[in-house]
Amino acid sequence: MAISEKIRNARVKLKLSQEEVCEKLSISRQTLSNWENDKYLPDILSVIKMSQIYNMSLDELLKDEKEIINKLEKDTQLLKKYKTLSIVASLVLLLGSIIAIIFKFLDIDTSNIAINIVLALFVILSTILFGIAVCIYNKKENKEED
Repeated sequence: MAISEKIRNARVKLKLSQEEVCEKLSISRQTLSNWENDKYLPDILSVIKMSQIYNMSLDELLKDEKEIINKLEKDTQLLKKYKTLSIVASLVLLLGSIIAIIFKFLDIDTSNIAINIVLALFVILSTILFGIAVCIYNKKENKEED
């Protein structure tokens, strides 16, 4: 039995409305409907919460669910990319800040256009990397909402 059927049957068996379950999961009714109608798969945190709401073990919900396991693996890879990009962007911004502080501390003439271009590139690069990381994260979040 697919997870969509398992969560729908469990909800009906406990005589819970979609609205009641949605409130407990902090999701929209459309999201739950999409899960119950096998349009989308729930994220792991929602599966854990549903197992508690429906008094079912995770094993009962996830057993023989290759699709959701694949989704979890993809989500994990996506979050690793997001984390890596965020770390790289932070390091680039930190390095640019350190260079700017060193220039100020050593009283280096920052009227030199090359120095200003290098500092601007650090800021631009870190902003781009943060932007990419946020886009990756938002893409994942938007897929879950649909």
